[in-house]
Amino acid sequence: MLFLGSLGDLPLAAGSLAIAFANITGYSILSGLSLGAEPLCSQASGASRPDLLSLSLLRSSLLLLSTSLPLSFLWLNSSKILTFFNQDPEIASMAQSYLHFSLPDLFSFSLINPIRVYLRSQSITRPLTLSAAISALVHLPANLIASSLNLRFPASPPPPPPPTSPCSSFSSPTPTAFKPFIPASANALPGGAR
Repeated sequence: MLFLGSLGDLPLAAGSLAIAFANITGYSILSGLSLGAEPLCSQASGASRPDLLSLSLLRSSLLLLSTSLPLSFLWLNSSKILTFFNQDPEIASMAQSYLHFSLPDLFSFSLINPIRVYLRSQSITRPLTLSAAISALVHLPANLIASSLNLRFPASPPPPPPPTSPCSSFSSPTPTAFKPFIPASANALPGGAR
């Protein structure tokens, strides 16, 4: 979200809407389904049954991949869904574009979650920690490079020019802005004097 804000208001709004839509309709469903495999993998690991453990991994991966297909159709038609719920059509259209680019992540999430459960049930945490650290180390410089190249989303307008001086964003009051308040009854003084 930090880097979307530098692109302008429309991409930031569309990105926020797309991330919320993806979390609600995709990632939370897949995370919930993968939680069903956790007790199965833990019991198979505790019983020293590697065949049952690998079978649980395979079945949960297939379940999540088969669930990703209808979710991907939902993401492909997200603009119609969002405009049905009275979202701005321009924001909804751009949010759908973001979701189109996020479709590979939906399918990879379907594979990563069961692997995470499979490794965690065996108390293997180092690969998960290393992959998270490496992705964080790559992600930040990649975003900084992309934002310094001034890459734009095709539908995004250019950002507004920065103010020329720090004080130019503040409007200075004009002398006519400070007129004293004179009540209407004060105009007519007793005895006709002004």
